[in-house]
This record gives sequence, C-alpha cells and structure tokens, in this order.
Amino acid sequence: MASVILLARATAARASQVRIPMTIDYITLREALKRKLYTAPGGRAELWNGLNDCQYLYAENPEFSRATAGGAATVQLETANSLGLGVAMGSQCLNAVQWSGIVQALGVPYIAPGLQLKFHFTDLNVFDSAHQKTEVVSQGFDLIKGDLIPRLNDFSYDLKPAVQQLAAMITDSIPADAADRFRAAIASLTAEQKIVALDDGVRVTLVMTVPDVPAPAIPAAGASPTPAELKAFQDTLDQWDAFLSFSIKHLGAAVGDQQFRDQLLQILLDSRYRLVQALNNPAAAGPDPVRILFLDEWTQLHDAVRAAARRGMLGAHALEFMS
Repeated sequence: MASVILLARATAARASQVRIPMTIDYITLREALKRKLYTAPGGRAELWNGLNDCQYLYAENPEFSRATAGGAATVQLETANSLGLGVAMGSQCLNAVQWSGIVQALGVPYIAPGLQLKFHFTDLNVFDSAHQKTEVVSQGFDLIKGDLIPRLNDFSYDLKPAVQQLAAMITDSIPADAADRFRAAIASLTAEQKIVALDDGVRVTLVMTVPDVPAPAIPAAGASPTPAELKAFQDTLDQWDAFLSFSIKHLGAAVGDQQFRDQLLQILLDSRYRLVQALNNPAAAGPDPVRILFLDEWTQLHDAVRAAARRGMLGAHALEFMS
C-alpha cells in the first residue's frame, strides 16, 4: 500500500483507483475471537449458566477454516462444547444430561460499516469427540443454537487499527511533499463487499484513490545515478534495515522459542547480506532493490510468525504479531 502511494509520482498526473488484496489469516481471526468471547478461566466461552452448577454450556478451542461446502465465501468455525442439564441435589446432579463434542458453525463473511469484518452464521453441525456426526437432545441443541450463534454473529474483526498503524509508521518516514497525498489516499480507503474464503484465510480487497500528482521527467535509460540519488537510495536502505532490525528485536524479545529465534536471526543475516550487495551495486535501471528486499524479507517474516503461531509459541502476543 505504501509503495503504491509513494511511487504514484511516477504515474501520469491523474487520480487512479487501486485495489489491494489482503488476506486475514484464520489464526488471526481465531485469536481475535478468543480475546473477545473466550475470556473465562481456562480459555472458555461461558455461553449459558442455569440455576445451578448442573446446568451449563461452554465452548473452548475455536478454529476457523475454509468450508468445504456452501460457496466460495463460506468459512467454518469449529469449537469444542460441553453441555450439562440436570437438577442439583446436594452435591449431586440428578437426571443429568451431559454431552461433550464439537460444534461446527458455517458462516459468510461481510464488511460492515467502519471497516469491520463480520460473519453471518446460520447452519450448525454437531459431532462427537471423534468428529463423527452425532445428535444432542433437542433442548441442548436449542441452547447451543440460541446462545452460540448470536455471539458469533456479534463478533467483528476491526481492520482500522492496521490501517492506522500503517499510516502512523509511514507518515514518520516519507518526504514532506508526499505526506498530504498519503493522508488523502488513506482517507479514501474502503473495502469491497466481495470476500473469498481461502485455505489460509479470508481475502478482503481494499480500494483507495491515489490523488493527482505531477508527472516528473524520466531520466534516460542507463544514466548513472547522481550523488543525491545515491544518498537517497542509501537512506532508503538504511530505513528498511532499521525497521526490520527493530521488528526482529521486538519479536525475539517477546517469544522465547529457540526455533523461532533462529529463523529471525537467519532473516536478519540474509537481509544484511543483500543490503551490502545493493549498496555496492546501485543500479541506475531495473527493478527497485529496496522493494524486492522488502517483499522477500517481509514474506519470510510472515511465514516465521505464522509457523510459530501454529505451534502455539506466541502466547498472548499471537493476535498482536499476526495482525
């Protein structure tokens, strides 16, 4: 997104609409849901409590994924559920009905006002602990549907914080003459209603308008870079190196997993090696090496963070780092 705005001066002098596909990982959605709903001791979501300890309904261990049926936009949420229906008599539960299994809810994501990603859940499937189709007493099924579905439909994932963080980060590092253009582009940001459920996450498409900019003179092909251009190039590389180093230091300090730290160190060493290569060979033409370096290293960082999240190594930082 930042590259699109900052490089807009290389386009013709007219406003243009830019579409930016963004995948929100299922792990991110899971952690956001847990933070909002699964807040009881032990990471449970207390959905219903009756007159006594013999009457309860709670959920735990939610997992989002792409649904195998229901259309290209359908996601499924599976969560373990435990149900108790009984009458308390002293320390015992009489006529008790107890059930534990997996509830699968199918839903369709959509964009609500304010860049909120929400889901409309309707269908429910019930499985036993071995993930085989099973049944639960009608009263229990009504409780599950009446208490779980509204909570899930109320859940939303806010896209604004990520956009605001991006704006704050880039505003501090872009030239003054680009700041107004960047703010105008961010202010125009919207999201398309069409959403696709992929294997690894939900694909949302952001749309923004890049304002008019004057078209600059383009230097002749093969021209040697001027001292000012060389300095600007080195400054850009230095900014990227500082940002990557800060990110890796923050991640490594927060997560004690040695495998994760080894991956971070390898990414940093690879970036430093390529940084030196770029500084020693400041090409006057061809693709921007800073952009290539950013895309490659950021992808590696994403994959390392995602793998650590899947192994449960990020703990309370999972939502922060995945976002």
